[in-house]
Amino acid sequence: MSRRGTSAALAAAVLVLTACSTVPTSSPTVPITQVPSRQDADVGIEPLAPEPGASPEEIVRGFIDASASSGRGHPVAREYLTEAAQDSWADDGGVTVIESDFATVTRDEGVVRLSARTVGTVDERGIFAVVGEPLVRDFTVEQVGEEWRIADPEDGLVILEPDFERVYDQLNAYFLDPSGRRVVPDPRYLVVGEAQP
Repeated sequence: MSRRGTSAALAAAVLVLTACSTVPTSSPTVPITQVPSRQDADVGIEPLAPEPGASPEEIVRGFIDASASSGRGHPVAREYLTEAAQDSWADDGGVTVIESDFATVTRDEGVVRLSARTVGTVDERGIFAVVGEPLVRDFTVEQVGEEWRIADPEDGLVILEPDFERVYDQLNAYFLDPSGRRVVPDPRYLVVGEAQP
């Protein structure tokens, strides 16, 4: 080995030993007396309550926006409903995912028609099915005092595609294949975070 190579190796060894000399070999024991509590906060952007004086079309649009909440029971979405509909509407009847470009038009007095293209549906077990067909749904609206409210929402949620991607996570459930020798993934869609099981 040349003199220059020996010098370089010696310098490298000195650097390694110097670096190791600053690594502590022991530290004091610190007892942990408390475990931080978990926050049970809803995940995502929370929707707005109905605006005073909102038109029937705005009420239907607001209801769809509020359906993207991760809050249990969708309390803000229920504010867009009549009192009777608040009691009867089941938000756990599956999810219909629609494209962002949709229309709400007042057809007759007290009827607002939603027209959209369906991206897919998620059933009560969290299984997504691609649909890709037009969706036409009529909402009956009634005046409650001075405000319009939805009187007959179908069970389940109607959510815009970007909101669905933000609020739902794809998780895999695994099942045995027909041969019983391998497990295969079966994608499920669940609300993100700890807001819902």
